[in-house]
Order: sequence, then structure tokens, then C-alpha cells
Amino acid sequence: VDFRYEDVADRVTALSQSPASIKNVTLEEGLELGTAPLEERFEVAAEIGREQGGVLYSGREKVEGRPVVIYRFPLDPVQEVAKASRLLQEAERLERLRHPGIAPLLGVGVDDQGLYYAFERREGKTLREVLREGGAPDFGTVVSLLARLAEALDYAHAQGCLCRNLRPESVLITSQQEVMILGYGLALRLTEVSQGDPDDSSLLYVPPELLLRERMDSRSDLYCLGLIGLEISTGQPPSVSGVPAAAGLGRAVGFPDPPPRRIPALVRQVVERCLQQDRGRRYASASELLAQLQGAQFLPGTIVANRYEVVREAGRGGMGEVYEARDLVLEERVALKTISGALDVTAQRRFLNEIKVARKITHPNVVRVFTFEQWRDLRFIVMEYIEGMNLMAYVERHGVPPVSTAASIGCGIAQGLEQAHELGVVHRDIKPDNILLDPDGKPRILDFGIARASDNSLTQAGMTIGSPKYMSPEQVEGKPVDGRSDLYSLGLVLYFLFTGRETFASGDARSILMQQIQKAPDPPRSLRPDLPQPLERLLLSMLAKDPAQRPQSAQQVAAALSAFATSPTPALTG
Repeated sequence: VDFRYEDVADRVTALSQSPASIKNVTLEEGLELGTAPLEERFEVAAEIGREQGGVLYSGREKVEGRPVVIYRFPLDPVQEVAKASRLLQEAERLERLRHPGIAPLLGVGVDDQGLYYAFERREGKTLREVLREGGAPDFGTVVSLLARLAEALDYAHAQGCLCRNLRPESVLITSQQEVMILGYGLALRLTEVSQGDPDDSSLLYVPPELLLRERMDSRSDLYCLGLIGLEISTGQPPSVSGVPAAAGLGRAVGFPDPPPRRIPALVRQVVERCLQQDRGRRYASASELLAQLQGAQFLPGTIVANRYEVVREAGRGGMGEVYEARDLVLEERVALKTISGALDVTAQRRFLNEIKVARKITHPNVVRVFTFEQWRDLRFIVMEYIEGMNLMAYVERHGVPPVSTAASIGCGIAQGLEQAHELGVVHRDIKPDNILLDPDGKPRILDFGIARASDNSLTQAGMTIGSPKYMSPEQVEGKPVDGRSDLYSLGLVLYFLFTGRETFASGDARSILMQQIQKAPDPPRSLRPDLPQPLERLLLSMLAKDPAQRPQSAQQVAAALSAFATSPTPALTG
């Protein structure tokens, strides 16, 4: 008997005299608690398992015909009254849980055979079955599973409902690859832990506070989530030196040393924080855990969209992260660029149109864009993978290049821009970080996938795209732009490449933007006297504030630069 309930003696007497004392209680949305036999409300099909001293059955709700899984427990009025009373008291709150990650509770009752409750059933396999059949999943799936479970816990905790029963057997992976917690709120008591089957894997999923006879809270659920994370990361049940986790009270449960496979730092950090023995050192809430997992699903080994195997993170930018991956269909390397932030319907339509146009750019000085994909709740662009370094890194490592080398790089960039401009595509973010030098030293323009077609019917008024140090005056002012805006940005890139100094780099971002509109650049020959005068005139014309005073096409710029590109760009080394 659970003596923490003050009226336990009265309830023991009432229940032992007549189970009918709790009948005919009706809750919202059709949930009934009462003494009606299970068979009057549900069709019981077959036994499907045993756990926590009870039997599980498959079945169907008679009124609406929904498939259910039924948990039935023998009920000794004296020994189990607290357990029954607790469940009946909590049933109303549990019934109100409406989250895609939690199987809905449809019925709870007590009849002459004991206690039963029924949850909606979906087709699928438990996480335990999935692990037995396929072993440890890739780490993208690990993060996704943890995030989905944390989302469900975060919702339920906000409603005042603890899970208390989170383990691989209670997690369903549906046929649609949804993640759902089964039997939410079915609580283990200390007597059930100490007297249960020693081979029952539920004994592995017990928080320390339960063994210490302390009250559980939301952080107890996060401890069990950490145990799940540990098992799906390693493919091994949680233990302390081979002893089940429940027997490891006072000893940290964690990754084996050495682990059976390389564990990404993020996964290790999240799991180890959940598994702190002192609950005060765990995450304060599921939402705090979710914030750390956000956007972290492209981990090495992840199979994205059933096609792309992530190899490593290759870089980060304003739009998101870039990953090297292997296309399993074409057996070649590709780059995956994630798109962060929300896209409404109009923005998504505009973005897809841009990708369609960008795919048409096949110039050797432009990194090819292949497609736009959506996977789970993430969006990403699949691009040609190029080994190399961007212009900023090149100058930092090798210093300012010879005039002929810089002119050759600039000529290649201008030639790539020319084809894009002919297709009506303006890049809008030409800068050293978006110019990649391949192993042969050839410049390749990145990120045409985020450019917008010159058709402004789908643009947002006043919206600016770009980096302050490399934005044209018309971009800063939110005016319409065309290819001459890219030529202004290319002029800023060439100024940096020829002199080693950015044209407008002093002050904060606001000051730089004002300089783009108002300030004339210092003559480049004042910084590099050996720069030929025709190149200085070209740079200053490209940096004219009025687009009409600049070269009117990228072809003109390429032709002017080609006269000084008398030596090939050296291959990259080191």
C-alpha cells in the first residue's frame, strides 16, 4: 500500500467491499472510468505481450472501431489499491493529452478481473524491436528520435503529466516513421522494480530518484530519455560495468570506454547531461534539451532522404550549414547546404523558382546546383562538391596574389556571372567567402541557389540580401537590382584581392552601409603602386555609386581583366 495518500485506509476499505464504488465516472471527450467489463467497451483480439506484472492485448474500440492496445493488471484490493487509485486520479489529465507523439488514452476501468486501460494503436514496431532487427541507427536518426521524444515530453510536462515509463518498449515507430510514446503515464513503483523479472529490460530504465524513494519530476523523464539515447547510440542496453542501470545507484551510467563506435560530440553531451545522477545538473526542461538539438540532424553517417550519406560538416554560412555527403545512387560526392529559418508559401514558391533557374547555370566557373530537397522538417540544396578554399582563406594563407593571378581569378568570376545574368539571375551576395578556388586554382562561384530571378513579381519589397562589406548601394537602399549590382560587389572583391584590404571596412555595419552609399573608395594604387593604371580605372568604374556609370555587362569586365591575366592561376597547395 502506498501510505503517502492520507485517505488510504478509507479507500482500501471501500474498494475491498465493493469495486462498484468507483463506477460511472465520465470525463471529457468520451473517456469512461467505471466497473463495466472490458469486453463491453472493447473487442479483445489477442495477447501480444507481458510487462510490469500485466498482460497486453490487441483489440478494437466497439463504438468508433479504432484499433487499441489494452493493458490489463490483476487487482488485489488491498495490495494494489494505491496503484488503481493513482491511475484513476490521473486519467483525466492523461486523456486530455493530444500530441502526435503520444498515443491517446481511450479508456480506463476496473472490473472483476482487475484494472485495465486502453490506448489508441498504430501499425508499426517498438523501438526495442527496431533495435533488435537493425542494431544502432545512424546518428541523424538518433538525434531525430531524441528530438521527437523530447517534443512529446515537453508538451505533456506543460500539461502536468509525467511519462514515468519511457523506454524502448514504450516507443512506437509507426509504418509512416512517426515516433509515438505508448502507455504514457503508466508509472512504475519501487515494489515493481524490486520484485520484477530480473530479465525485464524495464529494470534498466529507472531514474536514481525512484530507487531513493524520492518523488519523480520532469527531469526523471529526461533521465530515461538519456538512457534511450545511450542505447540507440551504442546499440547496447544501459549499464554500469555490465550491471543493469537500476543496480548502479550512486554510480554514473554512461558510454562504455571505448564506445563500440565513434559518438558525435553533440550526442555525447546531450546524453551525458540527461544521465546526471544529481537531477539538478540535468536539463531543466525538455525545451532546453530541444534547443541544443535544433538543426543537429546532419551528423556523420546520417542517411538523408534515403539517398545522401553525410560525411562531415564542411562549413557554415548565413543561410545554414554545408555538409560533404555521398550520393548513394550516383556514387559521387555532393554538398548539402541546409536552409535555416521559416519559409512561407510565397517565399517557398520563390525559392523553388530560383533553384529551377540556378540549375540551368552550367558554366565551369559556377558550382552546379542539382536540386532542392526536404527531409523531415529540414530543407537543403544539393550542390556539386568542390574541394578547395574560399578567397578569404586563400589570401589569409598565401597573402595578396600577383596582379596576373588576381586578374585571372577575377576574369573567371566575371565569365561565370555573365552566363547567370544572361539567364536573368542576379547573385546578390558576391563576396570572398562565396568564391571557391578549386585544386587547380580555378574560381568557382557558390550559392547561386539563393539568388532571385530578375522577375521581381515574387520578391519582397525592401528585402536585402548580401553582406554589408560587399553590398551595392542599390541593395543597401532596397532598390531593384540587376547584374550591375553583382559587378559592384565583384569590384569590392577585386579591390580586396589586389590590395589585401577591404574597400569599406572601418566602423560598425551601419557605418559600412552608409559608406557604400556615400563614400568614394581610396584609389587602389595608393595601396599598391605596382597596380597598372587601367586596372585601377576598371576597379573605380565598377565601384561607381550610379549603376549607369559602371560597366554594363560582366562580359566587359572579363574582357578588360583578360588582358592582364597573362599567367594561369597557380594550383592550391597546403
